[in-house]
Amino acid sequence: ADLGVAQDGDADRAVFVDEKGRYVDGDVALALFAMQAEGDIVYTVDTSMAVDEMLKKHKGGQRIYKTRIGDTYVAEVVKSRGASFGGETSGSWIFPNLSYCPDGLHATAIMVNMVNKRALSELVDEIPTYPMKREKIECRKDMMKRVMDEVMKTIEGMDVYDVNTTDGVRAQLDGGWFLIRPSGTEPYVRITVEGNDADSLDNLLKDAKKIVKTAIKNV
Repeated sequence: ADLGVAQDGDADRAVFVDEKGRYVDGDVALALFAMQAEGDIVYTVDTSMAVDEMLKKHKGGQRIYKTRIGDTYVAEVVKSRGASFGGETSGSWIFPNLSYCPDGLHATAIMVNMVNKRALSELVDEIPTYPMKREKIECRKDMMKRVMDEVMKTIEGMDVYDVNTTDGVRAQLDGGWFLIRPSGTEPYVRITVEGNDADSLDNLLKDAKKIVKTAIKNV
């Protein structure tokens, strides 16, 4: 087959498999959809830096808005900013010319159109990928705000290129970035880390975990 598609029960999400039987990572699919869009783009703060790279390389003049994690937040910013596409790597793809709700069927139609022009494996292989890890550290909910305040204080004292506080704290450093955020549903602080290579990933993850554990201890 040229393409494999999996959707959830109500078909608002869609994920894909290329003609070689490889699962298409959500960040890669997001990059492919974003590069098809004509206007501004919206996606969540835990999205791979590869998406930023591809948009800067292949598109011009588009604004990129990064939101809290959750397709509801993506949809709200798509609407308020008049963006042309919004996505979340879990398989939620929003096309406001049709609806502000994620639409797996419409996303599939757009993917079929892409595959009709070029093999999906060729499209996928043009998107860079970086090692990424996600972990969580237990933290009581009544401590969460004070813990995150401590985390922010620590990061403010570090040598970082950029800090995004849209959802928790995302810090851009040498070698990659990490995101530290409180879970919205469970008593955990969640950590997402992406590095330029495996060594950078391990170092960033070690630093992020130390920051969280020290914050919890201090609180």
